[in-house]
Amino acid sequence: MQRVSGFFLAPIPRSLMLGSGFCTFLNELRRTQWYEPQKLKRYQESRLRALIKHAYQNVSYYNKMFKERKIEPDDIKTIEDLRRIPILDKDDVRKHFEELIALNAKDYKYGAGSTSGSTGKPVAFCLDQQNREMEYASKWRQREWAQVGLNDRIATYRAFRALRGTNYQSGKPRWKFNALSKELEFNIFGLNKAMLKPQVKKLREFCPKLIEGYPSTIELLAKYVLDQNIKGISPVAIQTSSESLSTRRAVIEEAFHCKVYDRYGHSEYVVSASECPEGSYHVGESGIMEFIKDGEQVSHEEVGEIVGTGLYNYSMPLIRYRTTDLGRYSKETCRCKRGLPIVQSLEGRVSDSILAIDGRVITGNVFENYWKNVINPLTPNLDYVHVVQRSDQRLLIRLVKKEGFSNEELLAVVNGLKALLGSEIQIEFEELDSAPIQRKWRFTESELNVGLI
Repeated sequence: MQRVSGFFLAPIPRSLMLGSGFCTFLNELRRTQWYEPQKLKRYQESRLRALIKHAYQNVSYYNKMFKERKIEPDDIKTIEDLRRIPILDKDDVRKHFEELIALNAKDYKYGAGSTSGSTGKPVAFCLDQQNREMEYASKWRQREWAQVGLNDRIATYRAFRALRGTNYQSGKPRWKFNALSKELEFNIFGLNKAMLKPQVKKLREFCPKLIEGYPSTIELLAKYVLDQNIKGISPVAIQTSSESLSTRRAVIEEAFHCKVYDRYGHSEYVVSASECPEGSYHVGESGIMEFIKDGEQVSHEEVGEIVGTGLYNYSMPLIRYRTTDLGRYSKETCRCKRGLPIVQSLEGRVSDSILAIDGRVITGNVFENYWKNVINPLTPNLDYVHVVQRSDQRLLIRLVKKEGFSNEELLAVVNGLKALLGSEIQIEFEELDSAPIQRKWRFTESELNVGLI
């Protein structure tokens, strides 16, 4: 079916495939990025007032909360007024899921989404079509900052979803062309030198103008390119997201002789920040980003927890949503002259890679993706997970069980991990009474120095 649909869709330019909604938002973002800070603030506050009014009238959770706190929608007019609303955390979303869905949610063509479950506890939510279009437009605007056009070739290194026919241990299929996004997508469910060799050959033939993916995966690719002294892969930019870039930037830029454009965001699409050509992380217009410590706003000199309010999700508004990530904002203006706020530092999103029996490297983000799509649906009574690799053949799984956890669920964990890592992998379990109290922890942790084999 994919081949048949691809045959008919392939000739259609990406600019047409993305649709009128996407194009409208992209044109809007091209304009608003140059707003002066005060004009941008007024622009966001106008969107905020509309969202608050909608939430009060159509979302029972907020209607009840506003009345209990004696807040009227007209009381929330500015970004500063948002502080009157309590912070919403992930457990609140789980507990009040139905109450958070708007009565008229169907009017916004919403779809289901969920987090990767980096704490072992994925969060489900609803996302409007307009929210998805705005997020993708924001991503494309950053690509334009990197001189990538709407119809340029793009190669994407991300985890293939848990689809029938995916062989996680062999790495097949190795790649596929996505006729909808017009991107060549590479399978990264475990990388080693044998798997990278044909991928790199295909990459050279494809000649992408942009390579996009997780920093940890692009780093593995970059190290292979440098180690094998491979020439002929010349993108104008690399776009990374979803985990910490940290020290990986240097080796990636050395291998591909171009700049890395990093991006910060969430599955929930509440807030995002994109790196510009000058190296500043600019907060996107689609959400309001706060930095909180002990319930109070921090100064620009302090690290605070990032709390976001998404302005385009009406089917399930997430207002003052706790992301569990940490960061620090800047009062400076950027040399690029854009009026978008700047995030000075971002912390979190660090998970270790896991080594399979046959030498494949499963990066932390890919492992989380696999757990979310393959194991999590079969383990509804598993409350918390922490995966520790003790040796190349031994995994320790720390877990917290909910009432009703069964042997079948334990077997699903074992079978799922063996399918990904190899049947010879030894899996041990350690049951915990409760999840760690610390705010952010690694889903995967390795005691090995993992490299390509």
